[in-house]
Amino acid sequence: MMSPEDATGLEAARKQKIHNLKLKTACLENEELVQELHISDWSETQRQKLRGAHEKGEELLASVEVGTKWNLMEAYDLAKLMRVCGLEMSQRELYRPEDKPQFMDIIGVKKVLQDLRQNRNKTRVVSFTQLIDNSIAKMEKVEEELRRSQLDATQLAQVPTRTVKMMEDIMNTTQIQNALASTDDQMKTQLAQLEKTNEIQNVAMHDGEMQVAEEQMWTKVQLQERLIELLKDKFGLIGKCEEENSQFKEIYEVQKQANQETSQMKDAKRRLKQRCETDLKHIQDSIQKADLEDAEATKRYTGNKERSERAIKENEEMQEETWNRIQDLERQLQRLGTDRFDEVKRRTRRWTARRSAAWRTRSFWRSPHSTRSCWS
Repeated sequence: MMSPEDATGLEAARKQKIHNLKLKTACLENEELVQELHISDWSETQRQKLRGAHEKGEELLASVEVGTKWNLMEAYDLAKLMRVCGLEMSQRELYRPEDKPQFMDIIGVKKVLQDLRQNRNKTRVVSFTQLIDNSIAKMEKVEEELRRSQLDATQLAQVPTRTVKMMEDIMNTTQIQNALASTDDQMKTQLAQLEKTNEIQNVAMHDGEMQVAEEQMWTKVQLQERLIELLKDKFGLIGKCEEENSQFKEIYEVQKQANQETSQMKDAKRRLKQRCETDLKHIQDSIQKADLEDAEATKRYTGNKERSERAIKENEEMQEETWNRIQDLERQLQRLGTDRFDEVKRRTRRWTARRSAAWRTRSFWRSPHSTRSCWS
């Protein structure tokens, strides 16, 4: 039967064994934790994230180069454009793209000419037919040209106004032949009567009818007085017609003035055209200069872009190499952790074995049945 001392010793040994096992287990668990900390997919996950970010970065960089635009209307106003290009013409002298041609006054002149061709004075119309037809043809050509332009023909339409009005007045005046027609008919009647009276007088004088001849002489005097009155009336009508037509003597001045106005308009438009062509040349030169500068900038950018792409590619390759080294170091850490775990495990095992052997030896010498007890 086990003595109380032996039971106490066994209980103490059991507790010590449990304590030793806890120490060993804690040490090994900590080493396992160290090993787990060495085993990580952080580098591979981070590497994949960076690869995705690099690919997205390439797309965003391409979108920046392709999609970036500027609003030139905000960056360049008209004053700055005129100053940079050395332009002379002001904005009010220019036509805008949305401007429409103004040619209704030209159509009005053409309508007046068409009405003149239908004038009631047909005799006059015949005299002006060719002039009217030529004028209408020119107006139609001007209208056709204006419809394809942005010009304002209001001032141009005023040039033929006086000429057309004078043509209309001329066509509406009384012709001298028409004015004298009635007087000429009366004078013919009087001359016929005078001739008849002469015949009667001559016959009477031949027959000795002096009373009849005297009566015919008195009739001749009355007829001649009437002829004189008609002749006066005729000269009066002629003077009146001449006075009525005297205003048309200014037709030369009207035509001359129209030619002067036309020449002035042509000269003004010619000067405007020259100024416009000069400004256009300056703009074209500026565009050509800008195109050359843009081509040079594009060439420089292309070279810089190629160098940049090579640098980015080299950078990514160096990053890949660095990540390879990092992962190699991680694997080395994992191996070192495993080696440490194995070494700690061996060390604890050896220490446990040594201490267990020493404990058994001490226990043996302390046992009452040991040889030492017998010798003492």
